[in-house]
Amino acid sequence: MKRHRILLVDDDVSIRLVIAAALQLHGYLVTEAATAAEAREAARASRPDAILLDYFLPDGDGLRLLPFFLEIDPQIPVIVMTGHASIELAVSAVKAGAEHFLTKPVDLEALLILLEREIRHQDRRRRQAASERRDLKGGVPQPFLGVSNAVRTLEKSARKLAESDSPVLILGEPGTGKKVLARWLHENGSRANGAFVDIHCAGLSGDTLESELFGSGAGGSLLDLANRGTLFFDEVADLDARIQPRLLRVLETKRFRRLQEEQDLSVDTRLMAATHHNLAAMVRDGRFHGELYFRVQTVPLHVPALRERP
Repeated sequence: MKRHRILLVDDDVSIRLVIAAALQLHGYLVTEAATAAEAREAARASRPDAILLDYFLPDGDGLRLLPFFLEIDPQIPVIVMTGHASIELAVSAVKAGAEHFLTKPVDLEALLILLEREIRHQDRRRRQAASERRDLKGGVPQPFLGVSNAVRTLEKSARKLAESDSPVLILGEPGTGKKVLARWLHENGSRANGAFVDIHCAGLSGDTLESELFGSGAGGSLLDLANRGTLFFDEVADLDARIQPRLLRVLETKRFRRLQEEQDLSVDTRLMAATHHNLAAMVRDGRFHGELYFRVQTVPLHVPALRERP
């Protein structure tokens, strides 16, 4: 079961200690920050599921952080806390994008109930968004057409893998539905609420792929988009050699760095890849990164050719 991460922003060490202990006792992962600057860095690096934000911080008004947080994740619930409550402050916080406004000392039991509810609502919003994306694309095609033993074996293996987070390498001839299978695995797994980001490696130059994967434009990079979702490399054998070690680093560290930026960001994504080439032979010939191959082929799935599906 996924453990949700909370960003706790407060300059009072004693308050952070008490709240963090209560959150950790209830299974949350907690990242702490004492200043607005630390909060910005922590939010970008840890990608929290919810934020507890003190109104008054040593280096600025906590509400000024809300646009920054909501740019990273428009659906993230932010709960503002203060020891100097007023109706005006509460209204300002909600108008700025906060979900709730709490007064200190914080009632820990009420806070835990509120957090659980807000994260549940967030998950529901993500599911709704994912459902709308599926509807726009006409639903999820079924990859298990046919009654042959090969198809039934594939279906049995795929159903076991759907809930896993292991990388998957889908092998098969062109036109056998490898991408359809990858999308089915995504939509039937624990990451269905996240995006399915499809990258067709064939014909993409290294510069283009680098810009799309690690870019820092207004829409973010493909790795940003794939956070909490699935990143699918179609025809992975054609992945540019310069990108392969960088992708390996993402898989090993679960972190990446955008172009022209100096700070690493965390990314939580499941990798899937597909090819009709023999990657093992390409590794032996020096045409594919060996360590990346061993990462990608953790769980191989063989899609039978159409002639093998009566």
